[in-house]
Amino acid sequence: MFVCVFNFAGMVRAAVKPFVPKPKDVPVYQKTTVTRQSIEVSDAKGQAVRFADFVQTQSLNGHWQCSGLETSDQPFAADTDPDFARVNFDDDSWDSIAVPLDWYRKYPNVRKVNAKGVCEKPYVKGWYRKQVSIDATRLADGGRVLLDIGVAGYDARLFVNGKHAGDHHGDFTPWHIDITEHLKAGNNQLAIRILTDFGPKFSPSAKSRWTDKETVETQTQFKAIHVYGSQWSISNIKAGLWQDVQLRFTKPIYFEHILIDPQIDSASLNVRYQLLNTTKQVKKVQVTPVVISAMKDEDRRNIAGRDAVTLELQPGRNTGSFTIQLQSPRFWSPDTPLLYDLAVCLTENQNTIAMGTERFGYRQFQRRGNQFYLNGKRIYLYGENIQSVRMGGFGKGLEAEKQKFASMLQTFKSQGYNIIRSAHMPFIQTLDVFDEMGMMLFNEWGWSFTKDIDEQLYEQHNLKEITQWVHRDYNHPSVVMWSMGNEIKFGERPEVKRQMEKQVQHVRKLDTGNRPISSFSGSGTWPTYGKDRLETDVIDLHTYNGLSGLWVDWEKNLNILHNGTVQTYKDSSGQFNLPYIIWECVGFSWGKVLNANFRRNDIKQYMSYVKRDTNWAKPNGIGFSGTIGLAAALDPKRSLAYGRAVYGKRILEQIRADPRFQGFAPWFSKYVDGATVWTQPIFSGLRDEQSVLPRGYFAKQTSMLDLIVVNNTDMAYDGAVAHLSVAGLNGVDNPIALQSIPINTLANWSQTKIPFEMVLPEVQYGQVVQLRLEVMYQNQSISCNSYDIYVQSNKVSYHLSRTSKKIGVLNLGREDDLHAFEVVLRDLGVLCNRISPDRDLSGFDVLMIPPATGHVGFNPQWDELFDWVKQGGVLLMMEQRAGAMKLWPGASLTGARSTFADLVIPDHPIFAGLEQFNFDTWNNADTGKVIHSMVMPFTHNAIAARGPMLGRRKIGMAIVEGKLGKGHIVCSQLDVVKQWGVDPSASTYLRNLLKYITVDKKVSKYVQPWEMPQLPEYDFKASNAVFINLRGHVNRSFKDDVNNDGKGGWTDQGSNDFRSMPLGKQTFAGVPFEIIDPATQKDASCIVLYGTSRPAFPKAVRSIPVNATLKNLSFLHTAAWGKHLPIGEYTIHYADGSTQRCVMEGGQNIGDWWDCDKLPNAYPGVTRIIPRGNTVGLYVTQWENPTPNVQITTIDILSYSTAAVPVVVAITGQK
Repeated sequence: MFVCVFNFAGMVRAAVKPFVPKPKDVPVYQKTTVTRQSIEVSDAKGQAVRFADFVQTQSLNGHWQCSGLETSDQPFAADTDPDFARVNFDDDSWDSIAVPLDWYRKYPNVRKVNAKGVCEKPYVKGWYRKQVSIDATRLADGGRVLLDIGVAGYDARLFVNGKHAGDHHGDFTPWHIDITEHLKAGNNQLAIRILTDFGPKFSPSAKSRWTDKETVETQTQFKAIHVYGSQWSISNIKAGLWQDVQLRFTKPIYFEHILIDPQIDSASLNVRYQLLNTTKQVKKVQVTPVVISAMKDEDRRNIAGRDAVTLELQPGRNTGSFTIQLQSPRFWSPDTPLLYDLAVCLTENQNTIAMGTERFGYRQFQRRGNQFYLNGKRIYLYGENIQSVRMGGFGKGLEAEKQKFASMLQTFKSQGYNIIRSAHMPFIQTLDVFDEMGMMLFNEWGWSFTKDIDEQLYEQHNLKEITQWVHRDYNHPSVVMWSMGNEIKFGERPEVKRQMEKQVQHVRKLDTGNRPISSFSGSGTWPTYGKDRLETDVIDLHTYNGLSGLWVDWEKNLNILHNGTVQTYKDSSGQFNLPYIIWECVGFSWGKVLNANFRRNDIKQYMSYVKRDTNWAKPNGIGFSGTIGLAAALDPKRSLAYGRAVYGKRILEQIRADPRFQGFAPWFSKYVDGATVWTQPIFSGLRDEQSVLPRGYFAKQTSMLDLIVVNNTDMAYDGAVAHLSVAGLNGVDNPIALQSIPINTLANWSQTKIPFEMVLPEVQYGQVVQLRLEVMYQNQSISCNSYDIYVQSNKVSYHLSRTSKKIGVLNLGREDDLHAFEVVLRDLGVLCNRISPDRDLSGFDVLMIPPATGHVGFNPQWDELFDWVKQGGVLLMMEQRAGAMKLWPGASLTGARSTFADLVIPDHPIFAGLEQFNFDTWNNADTGKVIHSMVMPFTHNAIAARGPMLGRRKIGMAIVEGKLGKGHIVCSQLDVVKQWGVDPSASTYLRNLLKYITVDKKVSKYVQPWEMPQLPEYDFKASNAVFINLRGHVNRSFKDDVNNDGKGGWTDQGSNDFRSMPLGKQTFAGVPFEIIDPATQKDASCIVLYGTSRPAFPKAVRSIPVNATLKNLSFLHTAAWGKHLPIGEYTIHYADGSTQRCVMEGGQNIGDWWDCDKLPNAYPGVTRIIPRGNTVGLYVTQWENPTPNVQITTIDILSYSTAAVPVVVAITGQK
């Protein structure tokens, strides 16, 4: 026998520099334009006229007096505290507060919630007072004084010298009010009463109740009457005077707004205006428009080719429009952010009496079919998100805010991004930074998440506030698209849908420049928010594959979303003709928890994180163990930045290679290593035969790959050449050329895919190297990319050292699985004997249970096996699919497809020469899967974990080892046997594992004593069981055929059903249940209730007969689209006429069927694998009857009409 001793002790990585496009050189922001006050033009006499001669301002920022904040559980009256408005009111005892400032930063205790996330007094009231001095000259000759408030959030009432001057509503909109009539020369008293609230998300509301007609009564339910912006946390909600406040001094005639629409086809401007004539006289004036460059150190000659026109201005408000022809205007774009000033002069008798100015850029952004065009040229949107809640209200001043913006935009521009979304609510007073730096803006309104509205009041406030928002931001050339909100659930909410439609229609009337409008950001995620067609110009998708679902399932999941969108939005010819963008993806940007003292190989410390709760908003470290690993998530040097880099590359490369998309934006909001790869105009990438990014290869073997090149430019690159090389091989940094691939045709706005064969040179040992790709055209690099890959020598299959151990391989009756395992053993020179399950093991040192990809037909006698192990035997169990066999008492196999296994004990000998990188996505025919089933529950015997995806709870063991008596047990659930000789990481691990079992003489020092978990059970005496008869009330089968047809069984999700449900009498969590066979009940076997995700089900099932006195009731139930909130209730009726309620509390006593795990007040019941390969389950929760001596007559089951769909399979009482 040939024996080779091969060193797999360690892996060496060369310090290879990243091979990515260089960031763009973006200079530090310095204001490039003149100030508005310095604008100067020539009047009708040819004399210089300055804007500052007509409009001056006086800042009122600084210290104001504040009453403090009062809270209530009921709305305050509008005319509250009239004394506070009086001129002679003594406010010396009031607090001093800075303006601008979010007043909750002054009074943080007001913005607090209880343990349930509720603010018990959500209504807030406060007053501001300030004395201002007005010079008499300001009021002379009809001069006007306006008060400009950037934001007075939310409901503001102004008093000037004790008189009511006006009212305003808006958390994100400006207030401009003429207060001249209330002023006097000298000191004047301003008083502002502000009312606000924390909205429906953080306010207490009565639980939904039911009438006999099954309609919901929401007696005290909080319904929104305005938008709130971001509501991830109550700290997101701001109020008070949190933007600049100033006085504005003008002439008797002044412009209220000027709106400019560039017309690039005719080199002209369409101008609409609104001005106020306060003279009470008809004024005959000449209007002269002037257009000059706004850029510093540029020629400021007038390029407007229009003579003056004569108008008659009526007293009061006047509106009108005119067109200006331009002489050789220059475009505004991200590459050339050139700006102009429009000055409109009003002249009477050769004297200029008023002047209005607006800054603008000469640009046009359009949707043409399913594509975007900037200034007549097609453009792809490379986007990012900035959370608007981070901006404004912090008391740092406007210039500091602008510098903060500028720094972020400089970073984003250097990485190749060209557009930013103002996520969840508008940016305020900072858009000139976007204009000057050349960053486009997807401008988002503040309707975010809110779905419970008072429609009449909401519309009344919302449309008016939208008008103010659009007018304020209209002329900023950076504003190229409008988003009317974020993630709004409108399905089965007709009032929400109506208001969404009215928003879009309203903005269409306001914006005559026809910028694209998105109904809301996230509209493409129709399963969550609603499938009905909306009025929109853009379909915007939000999905976090990779973070909350397997990244290799991206294409499959996207196809579902895209196909549903096409069906909803296709036109009369059957074509989908709207731009498709994705504006939230990847993630790894929230929920960071750091621990610099986290120790690798410490199972107790790892276990402490396993025991923590984890959810979408608060992963607590362990929520990332299924994607980047717990150690990386906690590491201050890597943390979530590592996740953004890894999964940004994986997801965004797929988006760039998908021609359906016209733009994208990850949810990062910060610098990410490697971002220049996915923002380069010509993208190049590699894929394996399963369309997965390259991960691992054997040296000297031929591998098939696809070269993908995407050209998102107006230029063709026919004849380009792609060059492939490898760097870091055998510890050497210098790249080694592999091959060149000609790209014969690469047209503009096209992509090509070229299959090719790759052979990597021999390596001395397994190592991670950098596979480089560079596309050259006419000796210039036009695209580059790189992939870290693991390369291993085929020596991994050489024989192991001889061993004297006698080895048996259990014959499970699955010949294919057994043969595959024996091939591995034969390649490694491991001598073994097939043995039957009833064979005496006394003569064997090692017993191996081979892999089983399906049911084996028998279950091991674990008591006998454990007795054998205690005598010194070594038991190795290879990967078993869930359902293949029963595990030892207290343990179970659960389906857990994943591309990632987290190394709990990375220094274990079975990982020699490997690192965490090697257990993340394998090169195989199963699209990179590393594991399919895991061992539960999680114990101290874990060597590697299968962690949850974000928002999920289940965590299990991928590799288990424990000492038992004189022997030990190893269970490896990684899918390695069929990867032997296919994936180098899997093959190296398998070699290490078999060496550890058959050759090594010592057990790893990290191995813990074997732990026998106890399955949780309720205290239930089976002889006291009373099975509640559901036969007259069940309404659905366990099986469904057609997804979402309103007819189906289970939760109407097609084959994603529970057809594998066990029937008849079953015991779960210690409680006996009787599950109805649908064949005996007209194909009905369970009760499924209404949820907005599936509205065809009934909202209640009533009068289920009981007629027994019971100690408790146990419910076998679950939910689809389950959330952490109440989703329904059981109403228990007694013979004495009284009732009790058992509320279905999501995340407490009921959970989602796709994430069945122990809850605080429920145990897992039946679990099964469905055809899609996932393990699903039901929960058992026990409700203690507070009046056990009173007969229960009936039970009602009610839905609370949330998104969740409650499902009840069986109910058992205990006498």
